[in-house]
Amino acid sequence: MPGLTSIQRMPVPESSSYKAIMQKMLDDNAKAAAAVVAGAQKVREEVAAEREAARKALLETTQNAPALAAKYYRQHWNRIEKDLREQINRDLATKLLAVSEPPDEVAALLGMPEAEVLEIAQRFGYFEMEVYDFGIPEPDIKWQKMDTTYARVSYEDQGRGGYVIFQLGNTICRFWYEFGGGTTLVFIDVPAEAHWEAQTKIPLAQRDQILNFIGQRVIADKAPEYGYRIEPTSIVIFMD
Repeated sequence: MPGLTSIQRMPVPESSSYKAIMQKMLDDNAKAAAAVVAGAQKVREEVAAEREAARKALLETTQNAPALAAKYYRQHWNRIEKDLREQINRDLATKLLAVSEPPDEVAALLGMPEAEVLEIAQRFGYFEMEVYDFGIPEPDIKWQKMDTTYARVSYEDQGRGGYVIFQLGNTICRFWYEFGGGTTLVFIDVPAEAHWEAQTKIPLAQRDQILNFIGQRVIADKAPEYGYRIEPTSIVIFMD
């Protein structure tokens, strides 16, 4: 018709060709679905096989537990025995340290390295003098290295007074203390030089070292903002 644009028509495939295309699509889809099903079945079979293998292994382990345990202990007995011995020694060392046995004697008694005993002792506030900062307060009971043995300071409070207890190896000295007044916090009575060895059983040559040790420990434990001075028969803790 005049004035109208002509419309191009697409050719329509013949009926047989169209059917062939559709059939190919259906066949391809069927093959893909079959592959998915086959893959899923393979996975199910693999999972079932693994589950069955695990069930058999568990059953075998359960049935043979005593024999397996015996085999394990035979193979690892030396290490197990060593671990048990070390644990027993550590437990004994802990108990001995808790009742004031000197660390060097504990190490010698149990045949343990002294460093290992000191490592245990650190849990209770024990430490070596060389690494101790006297400006930091610590618990009441400690050991410090002094010459070839260890020293400890502890406290027995009795109200307005009490005892500072000094232990050097197996030697224990009890020094009476009383609270002071003004800028003086505490007086700790100590034997004069003339009576030191008779009353303490410690050589006079160690007196100054020990009194300084006690003064430093008291400051660290009880009065970190104070100072101390040594007088002929006392250690005075005073406001620094």
